[in-house]
Amino acid sequence: NSTSESLAATPKAVKAAYDLANGKYTAQDATTAQKGIVQLSSATNSTSEMLAATPKSVKAAYDLANGKYTAQDATTAQKGIVQLSSATNSASETLAATPKAVKAANDNANGRVPSARKVNGKALSADITLTPKDIGTLNSTTMSFSGGAGWFKLATVTMPQASSVVSITLIGGAGFNVGSPQQAGISELVLRAGNGNPKGITGALWQRTSTGFTNFAWVNTSGDTYDIYVAIGNYATGVNIQWDYTSNASVTIHTSPAYSANKPEGLTDGTVYSLYTPSEQFYPPGAPIPWPS
Repeated sequence: NSTSESLAATPKAVKAAYDLANGKYTAQDATTAQKGIVQLSSATNSTSEMLAATPKSVKAAYDLANGKYTAQDATTAQKGIVQLSSATNSASETLAATPKAVKAANDNANGRVPSARKVNGKALSADITLTPKDIGTLNSTTMSFSGGAGWFKLATVTMPQASSVVSITLIGGAGFNVGSPQQAGISELVLRAGNGNPKGITGALWQRTSTGFTNFAWVNTSGDTYDIYVAIGNYATGVNIQWDYTSNASVTIHTSPAYSANKPEGLTDGTVYSLYTPSEQFYPPGAPIPWPS
């Protein structure tokens, strides 16, 4: 530890100094692979791996990042980052649809019937009911008049005045015996509304054979609505009823009609026309026709 300039160092002193120096750190540049000395830098645009950033450059980078957008999930109330989805059955409000999902939905929509389209004038915006009349056919049902010969409430009709029409046809008859062709009968009931002065309906029963409807009547239940009653013989089972009506009328057929052995009170009678002639009264051309008795 001497600072003398008039003394000479012995080899021992030199060796001690050498050994001391040899054990000290040898300065070298720092790298990403080793420790070392390094130069400071305040640059914020350098890509060097040999320099060390100063607090000034770190602060500049921090301030820049602090002023940028902070990532957050997108919602229906705010912008944000979002995950994509190709699902077509999801109700999520946090996912974004991919073009694949949009195409699938579009293809599905293109295959649907437009809501503006109609079926026989009925809009497709809701469930629709088509009647036989809508497609140009008759309303028809098979029914039986159970209880025996008597009166039955066959139908309820609504018939506005001036004017509406209802027709009800029975195909079949009372009885089902081989050798009795009159039981394969047709009875046609036609109702027509009045002109409102006076208010009401009129009607006629057209008999083609003797075993179908034999009489009919009606009663006004309210407004333009009437219950229609018919008289028919025993064993009128498995017969066919067909009906039609003008567009302003309506008909409800009672397929299990209420039975009464006698004609109910308070009914208005209709008119019956017989159109049939017994087969034994047909005569060949030129044959004499007996005088009616």
